[in-house]
Amino acid sequence: MSNQQPPPSDPERPEEPYGQEPPYGQQPPYGQPYGEQQQPYGAPGYGPPGGYGPPGGYGGPPPVDPGRTMGIVGLVLSGSGALFTLLCSVGIILAIPGVIVSAIGWSKSRSSGFKNGVALAGIIVGGAAAALSLISLIVFGLNMRDLTG
Repeated sequence: MSNQQPPPSDPERPEEPYGQEPPYGQQPPYGQPYGEQQQPYGAPGYGPPGGYGPPGGYGGPPPVDPGRTMGIVGLVLSGSGALFTLLCSVGIILAIPGVIVSAIGWSKSRSSGFKNGVALAGIIVGGAAAALSLISLIVFGLNMRDLTG
């Protein structure tokens, strides 16, 4: 058996081991782990806490082409006019409104800085359908006059 003396008591090191609760009535300050000394705010080596900066994100929805829907509607009308021109020469009834709606959609897109190829296709198809329908009506009308007369 050896005669070892306990080390002298150090005021900064508690007698109880880490993780063991101090006796009742001798609890450490709030938020401070057992056995550690808290340094004052702004201690050397530590600056004030930093801010978070601006919030992140995706920047909102992408811009929307205001003439896109009108361009699609105009292309459908123009395409229907072209189909009716081939079938029964009355496609001009749908082709002219198709050209008008497509032109409005194309104009809205251009004023907003978008390129609207669908509306441009509606203008081209509707114009061609109207021209072919007009030509076929004239030819049909001349043929009818010759037959009746």
